[in-house]
Amino acid sequence: MANKLNNVMPGSGGTSCLERYEYAKHGVCFGFDPDSYFGAMVRLNGEIKRSPVGDFLAKHYGQTVSRADFDAAVARAGSAEREGV
Repeated sequence: MANKLNNVMPGSGGTSCLERYEYAKHGVCFGFDPDSYFGAMVRLNGEIKRSPVGDFLAKHYGQTVSRADFDAAVARAGSAEREGV
């Protein structure tokens, strides 16, 4: 899990204690143990990257996009999912 986590959360597993902070701040609220919390985070990260929203984010990486453009990308992704595309 540590290697998978480091791929999606640079800085975890080092001296920054980022993963501990994130778990204490968010994971505990869900009632997940650390492995379940970070496992879900890694899985969801992959799902988003493979989605139309992930495509939009990758295409516009480092750019400023309008809220309307982002909302439209999310709406298109939702439509595609409902239509089974």
